[in-house]
Amino acid sequence: MLGGISILGSSGVVEPMSEEALLETIRLEARVKIAGGRRCLAMTPGNYGERFLREELGISLSQAVRVSNFIGDGLEILNREGASEILLVGHIGKLIKVAGGVLNTHSRYGDRRMEILADCVGDSGGLERRIRSCNTTEEAVEILREQGRCGPVFQTAVRRMKECLETQSFSKVPLEVVTFSSVYGILAMTDGAERLIEKIKREQKEG
Repeated sequence: MLGGISILGSSGVVEPMSEEALLETIRLEARVKIAGGRRCLAMTPGNYGERFLREELGISLSQAVRVSNFIGDGLEILNREGASEILLVGHIGKLIKVAGGVLNTHSRYGDRRMEILADCVGDSGGLERRIRSCNTTEEAVEILREQGRCGPVFQTAVRRMKECLETQSFSKVPLEVVTFSSVYGILAMTDGAERLIEKIKREQKEG
C-alpha cells in the first residue's frame, strides 16, 4: 500500500482503497500489535509522524499504528482492540484540525487549519489576522515564534485536541498528544505525554 493507494500484483495497476478497506487495515494492524503484547501504542497519521516517532522520540514502529486521516475512527479502533493508553503524534498541519473538532482530517471534509489555529491565539488583534492569512501552518509557526507566542498557542492547541477527542469519541482509553513542526520539532505536548512516551519505550524494550 502506498499513501492509501493499493498497488496490486506485478501489473503496476493502482487502485484506490475504500474507506472500509483502510479502516480494516488499521484494525488488523492494531489487533496484531495488541495481541503481541503492545498495549501502550502511538497513533500517527502517516510518514511524517512515523519518522518523528523513530528519529525524535525513539519510539519503534512496532509500538505505532498508522491511521491516515481517520483520527477519530483510529482512536475507537485502538480502544475496541484493547489498547491501554494511546499517544497521538502528528504534524501541526494535520492535527490542528482536530483542535477544531475535525476527526477525519481529509481535505474533503473542509480545511479550516488557519481559522482554528488563529482561534488558539486567544485575541482578536493583528496577530490573529496574520495567522489567518498564512498559506501554511509552518509559516504560522514562524510568525508565532517571532512574536514569542509559540508556547502558549500550541499548548492551547494540544489541550483542545485532547478535549475534542475525549468529548467526541466513545473511547475512554487514556490519551495524550504531541504535535510538531518539520522545522522546529516538538511544538507542544499534553501534560501526561512525556510520561507516556517513556512508558511506551519501556514496553518496546521489554517486548
